[in-house]
Amino acid sequence: MSRSSVLLVLWLAGVAAAGVSASVVSEDAQNADAQPASTVADQPAVEVGGLAPKLSIKKWVRGEPVAIEPGKVYVIEFWATWCTPCRRAIPHLSDLQEKLGPKGVTIVGIASHEHKGLADLERFVERQGDRMSYAVGLDDEGRSDHDWMAASKSEGIPTAFVVDRSGRIAWIGHPMSGLDRVLEEVLAGTFDIQVEAVLARRTREIRAKTRPLAAAYTEARRSGDSEKAMSIVDEILRLDPKINGEWSLAKFELLAVDMKDPERANRFARQCIASTIHENSEDLLNLAWFMLDEPGLTQRDPKLALRAAQRAEELTGDRSPVVHMVLARAMWMSGDKEGAMKHQQRAVELADAGADRDQQRKRLEEYKKRAAE
Repeated sequence: MSRSSVLLVLWLAGVAAAGVSASVVSEDAQNADAQPASTVADQPAVEVGGLAPKLSIKKWVRGEPVAIEPGKVYVIEFWATWCTPCRRAIPHLSDLQEKLGPKGVTIVGIASHEHKGLADLERFVERQGDRMSYAVGLDDEGRSDHDWMAASKSEGIPTAFVVDRSGRIAWIGHPMSGLDRVLEEVLAGTFDIQVEAVLARRTREIRAKTRPLAAAYTEARRSGDSEKAMSIVDEILRLDPKINGEWSLAKFELLAVDMKDPERANRFARQCIASTIHENSEDLLNLAWFMLDEPGLTQRDPKLALRAAQRAEELTGDRSPVVHMVLARAMWMSGDKEGAMKHQQRAVELADAGADRDQQRKRLEEYKKRAAE
């Protein structure tokens, strides 16, 4: 979507659904624009309130084998080693496992779409070391993906399923948006699965209505019709500004880059940070990085970007190198050089060994060099 060198990938065109953060998309989703909304939104075979399917794992790469048993709570996450948003969720899931494991929560990461299968997965998990402190398994020829992802009409990764003590699916969503709240309520016995089932159906309906609008938006942008693109984005956000929260960045880009109205864009961003994307760390980080890095912006408000990044840190804790990288950039551009180098140093410490850490270290050295000058 963006013309910037944004490292935080935001998928708006095509699927355009919250939680779709990688290119593992079902055939139904790819053809969604040609289907009536009622067909796309049909009740899936697996949904909130229904019994969880069994796990089909070819090999457990980390942790002991897991089978869903009554009386325990599970987080079943579908991910891939090549999926950037999936990798960003690893520290948070590890924190949750360490914190909630003693309370009966078991987190499982299932890889279903590895390019080189077991070799890729084993190499990646070994490199993570203690930073990946939950069970990881390789899908058995896509059976788990079929039984969970396809059966629930979940369109992309990372996607997490929470299974409650009765073996029912209590929640389906992005592991960085809402998972903590759900687990807290499930453990406390205050989670209302019937209400969640209604919310899940509404989310499916909203996303089904969004798909044809997403295609129209893409065409409007391609033709350079900013006014039409804006009217489409507003229609998408009116469907539900929280479910379609990632479209806030599309509106910000239209206002700030296409329409050259930074004051209106920043006013809109403040509203989003305080309300519609307040609980979504991915959307907050994407907005912050866009505000800091997009070359098409004529004016920047790094302190506003810092506010978004700080809220993302509140949601994710201290173990995300991406959060610290964005905080460092926002602080540097706000004039806090020491704070920037501190956070960038933390990004280096938390990054994966290899190319990711080398990139973060390069950023740190650049800050140090510029500070010395």
